[in-house]
Amino acid sequence: MEPVSNLPEWERRLFQPGGGDAFLFYVVFGRFHQPMTISGSHYKTAGLPKQVTLGLYERENDPQTLESFVQGFLAQKLKEEEPEIFAAVTKAPQCLVISGTVEDPENLNYLRDTLGVISAMLDNGGVAVYDPQKFHWWSPKHWKETIQRPKEPALNQHVSILISLENEKSGDKNGPVWLHTRGLRKFGRPDLSLRNLDQSRLDAGVDLCNYLIEDQIMGLQFCEGQTLDAPGLPIGITCHPTGNLEDPDFNNVHIEIRLP
Repeated sequence: MEPVSNLPEWERRLFQPGGGDAFLFYVVFGRFHQPMTISGSHYKTAGLPKQVTLGLYERENDPQTLESFVQGFLAQKLKEEEPEIFAAVTKAPQCLVISGTVEDPENLNYLRDTLGVISAMLDNGGVAVYDPQKFHWWSPKHWKETIQRPKEPALNQHVSILISLENEKSGDKNGPVWLHTRGLRKFGRPDLSLRNLDQSRLDAGVDLCNYLIEDQIMGLQFCEGQTLDAPGLPIGITCHPTGNLEDPDFNNVHIEIRLP
């Protein structure tokens, strides 16, 4: 790692302590060139934070580990939408697993540094990034355009807003929907759940989620019973923190956003 100074600070202007620990987990597939020298100034990183670990797995010696990340709904979606990336992932001889917990971070430099290292990995033999917290696969091109190249960090791109019908079995495609997020645990903040939203108010619901995502990324916390005002939604919306880190819908605690 080449030393670097004067890196941009990724501040959290709304930070309130005690909100939670940030958890990072990424898997980069490829055939990685060794030794890997990372330019801190080019990739805007001071190297992996001390709390974040890096593990190398080889398909030849540990095929089960590599295959465990390419299963289920997300793998099928990747195969259908980006078959070339899927083929590259399933043939990749190696993967690098980046993971770690950063205690109650008052800034986002830990994320800046980790993302910079991942960018370097993609330039040194990486073919795709698996982001299970966001429920997303990144191609090198998409990662560079969205994460690496912009001058200002696109922090909301690290969180997904998922939309599903509340009663899928009913077959009523016009029924109420459930909005919920994935990825806010990267920032030590709860994900969001907004149930029984009429589809006529879908845009307003998404706007509310985006607003709450951005404020939580910046460090704000929402307390039990806190009320929210949102254009296009009824007056009297309330927040209710709940859940646990083992909840498969979020892999995180979350806030139930209740409509009156």
